[in-house]
Amino acid sequence: MSNILFIGGAGFIGSSIINHLSQYNMRIFILDPHASEKNNKFGRNIQLLKGSLSEIDLIKDIIISNNISKIIHLASCMIPSSDFNAYISEYENIILPTIRLIKLCSDYKIQFIYFSSGGTVYGENPSLTLIEEISVKAPISYYGLSKDMIESFILFENRANRLKYLILRPSNPYGPGQNIHGQQGLIAVTIGKLLENQEITIWGDGSSIRDYIYIDDLAIIVTQLIVTDVSNLTINIGSGKGYTVNQILSIIREIIPIKMDVKYLPDRKNDVSNVLLDTSLLNNLVRIKFTSLEEGILRFYNYELENHE
Repeated sequence: MSNILFIGGAGFIGSSIINHLSQYNMRIFILDPHASEKNNKFGRNIQLLKGSLSEIDLIKDIIISNNISKIIHLASCMIPSSDFNAYISEYENIILPTIRLIKLCSDYKIQFIYFSSGGTVYGENPSLTLIEEISVKAPISYYGLSKDMIESFILFENRANRLKYLILRPSNPYGPGQNIHGQQGLIAVTIGKLLENQEITIWGDGSSIRDYIYIDDLAIIVTQLIVTDVSNLTINIGSGKGYTVNQILSIIREIIPIKMDVKYLPDRKNDVSNVLLDTSLLNNLVRIKFTSLEEGILRFYNYELENHE
């Protein structure tokens, strides 16, 4: 039986993974600054622990007292459009504490599983070729830089001290549980704007390409990788299909019977225009039937209709 500690596990992605992992013979702990038994949405088998990433002594105590064998790191305070000031805050509150945590994992022989980024770490891809895990990393955003820095230290610690690791580079997850009133996630934001009858802002002409993955598909994949103890790999996670922004809007128009008002603005300099992930390695490691984009958006929309206030 594995004992797993989640850092940043109470969010959109973490919650879905935990719900799938809880079906297996595992003890799951979640470190969260706002944790209390009153806000435990996961049930009795999942233990919420109050604390932050920067409290390394607390994390050390949790590791020792609960015989933790894997740590899954999803914590971040940035989005791809974040500026320099946000990066400095991320450096102080996330990157440096994460480096200390990685060293702790190395010392105690704990697997460190890191959620990176499936697009921003690579940078621009003007040729529209599939991006392999071994492709050169050249981030153009502070968000991508922050992910790259943590990845680099993970690989260093593996070379120097045999850290057991797994780096996951997911594409663009979407689905129930995602914040539809935020600034990140084209599908989520579009659904939120439609439900509020608000204008949808698109940066650029809508020709940029992304790979989108339904949240349950992502959770199933990650669960399989954890249960089968895959390690010491960097893995792209995506559906393997690319869609332009305009194609996404067109699909949403067909599904949601609400008039769509779209405003196009100039490109932002830190947005990667094309992200097409090569998922060959992933397909050799897991077995999954991907949810179609149309079906995923319909499920997401119906969920929001039922829960919309």
